[in-house]
Amino acid sequence: EPGLIGVSSGAAVGASLATVLSTASAAGALGLSSAGLAAILTSNWTIAVAAFVGGIAATAVVAASARGSRDIARIILVGVAVNAVCGGIVSFLTYIASTTARDRIVFWQMGSFASADWSQVGIVLALTTPAAALLWVLAPKLDILSLGDSQAQHLGIDVVALRRVVIAIAALVVAAGVAFSGIIVFIGLVVPHALRLLIGPGHRALVPACFLGGALAATLADLAARALITGTDLPLGMLTSIVGGPIFFWLLIRSDRSVKH
Repeated sequence: EPGLIGVSSGAAVGASLATVLSTASAAGALGLSSAGLAAILTSNWTIAVAAFVGGIAATAVVAASARGSRDIARIILVGVAVNAVCGGIVSFLTYIASTTARDRIVFWQMGSFASADWSQVGIVLALTTPAAALLWVLAPKLDILSLGDSQAQHLGIDVVALRRVVIAIAALVVAAGVAFSGIIVFIGLVVPHALRLLIGPGHRALVPACFLGGALAATLADLAARALITGTDLPLGMLTSIVGGPIFFWLLIRSDRSVKH
């Protein structure tokens, strides 16, 4: 889940900072034209770039803090700490923001495809395709890593390096998506777990299935968000939280039962 390594929270900091700096007071403090700065910083592209940089930066902090560690629990704990710090920064930026900027920050964090266009899809696709191909090439090593760190190391896998590469790929792909859509939670948790139960743990099949399954789940969720209330597009992240939480909980229970039997 990308949220555990700081991608989503870091992206939120970047997007929130760009939004707050677009206000007239911030422009005056910087000695710039308020109208010109607002036009630049409220652009979807500027916010997307700021969110992308924020997501990559937060993940880099997590990776640097856990450098050399083979303990996944340590990486997760560092990610939780980074998420907490980023959450505090976003809260502060929301507090000092103008009413208009505050509304933009809150809506961005809810996630939506409402402002997406094909040029943005092209950028995400350009980053996602080579990432998916690289993960597919690494599939045999990922299968071995699934056996556990000790077993993987005994079989010649550089666990730290492999995990670092996978985290970097995940950060790049997720930061690109979050930059344009905002934070959409639980798809990154629910889809891989569901597909693992359906098609098995082999990464040769699981990697492309997760990319396609995640895209399908996001599309269906967006259609539902547009259709549930006539004339209103519900925030996509809100809908995936409400629906995805119970589904993930059910998948965990089913997975535990399968292991016991």
